[in-house]
Amino acid sequence: MVVLALAQPARAGQPPASRDEAPPVADDAIEPVPIRAPAPRPTSGALHVESTAHGARLVAESLDDDTGGPSTVELGPLPVHASLPAGRWRLRTESAGYQPWSLDVTIVAGEPLTLEVEPELIEDAWLELRAANEASEGAEVSLDGELLCGLPCRERVEPGKHRVAVRKRRHKPLDFPLRMNQADEVTLDVRLQPSTSRAPAVLTGALGLTTLVAGVTFTTLGVQAQRSLAADLDGFGQYDRDDPRFENGRRDLNVGIAMWGATAGLTALTLYYLLHQPGEASRADKRRRNLAVQLDGVAPLVSPLGSGLGVGLGARLRF
Repeated sequence: MVVLALAQPARAGQPPASRDEAPPVADDAIEPVPIRAPAPRPTSGALHVESTAHGARLVAESLDDDTGGPSTVELGPLPVHASLPAGRWRLRTESAGYQPWSLDVTIVAGEPLTLEVEPELIEDAWLELRAANEASEGAEVSLDGELLCGLPCRERVEPGKHRVAVRKRRHKPLDFPLRMNQADEVTLDVRLQPSTSRAPAVLTGALGLTTLVAGVTFTTLGVQAQRSLAADLDGFGQYDRDDPRFENGRRDLNVGIAMWGATAGLTALTLYYLLHQPGEASRADKRRRNLAVQLDGVAPLVSPLGSGLGVGLGARLRF
């Protein structure tokens, strides 16, 4: 292309323009047009996971080595709306109330992926026992008469009615009924109290044993005196009212009867000291929630003991 330039004559009083000086630019010159760079191509895609299992946490594990990000991403509780780098991912749920679930998906850059996840409920329930004080640690927990675990512990149990017993030497025991529903999580904070001293029971028991032996001895002596008198009578023997066997036998029988009465009283007192535990009783603070029952926008609450409900109010019970 050839560009023609018209030279303008020099005005009077102005020196001629030199060759190095740029020619004047006309006022109507064409302005440069800005060039816009193309938008960068997307490197991630949107993931939408819908589910009625509110609260179950979703985790994504990368199956590619070139995603440029972390290999494991915590996506949070369901439902989830997140963005993931393009590539292959393995989605899995983590929840104590649901069975394990996983699915391999491919995230395409710039394209959304919508899934509906419905993990299945666990068939059992969770029972967690914690030691609320140092004295409760190491206590044995029995379920329906069979040893379950030692405090503290967390075990899966079958739904239904159960009998829980907590025992520890020299501590007041706990024994109470417990109903478990499917996918329940029951937490018991156990606080055992020291048992009452057995010294009074040992003392009364020893005295009761002594009076028992004395009662048997004196009763035997009195019966022997009666039999001796009866034998003389059968043999046509002679004796009178002044025979010492009359007085000795009557005295021994009376003492024996008194000893038997004392033995009965001491036995009752011994049982009272053994079974009665004065002072503060052992107790367990209980919280119940159903891992599968949640309302939209409402966190799961704690239900009272024995109510059988998934949601409700908190409770503190003393056994």
